[in-house]
Amino acid sequence: PANKKISLTFWTAVGANRAELEEAIARLDHPEAFARQAMLAWTRSQVQTRHLGLSLADAANVQNLARYLIYPDPFLRLPAESIASGLGRQSGLWPTSISGDFPIFL
Repeated sequence: PANKKISLTFWTAVGANRAELEEAIARLDHPEAFARQAMLAWTRSQVQTRHLGLSLADAANVQNLARYLIYPDPFLRLPAESIASGLGRQSGLWPTSISGDFPIFL
């Protein structure tokens, strides 16, 4: 509407089956749902931070580093030649109990 403010929230919901999905939709289908879910997410993060014994500074550092897992920075990537020269067989990781099936973040 002209000269009016509106609020629009998009959700992504999943369920193991249709019944679970419909239950999630019903739980999220009211104006207060976003505020409640945001509060629950914040509370859960505080519990996890305390459980791991992290300070607020530690938690901020973890978040800062974790962003590179989701949004890799191309400026931090090694040149292709360096990567190729360091490649070995996946089985070379097995003696160190690393399967090599998933990326490793150091």
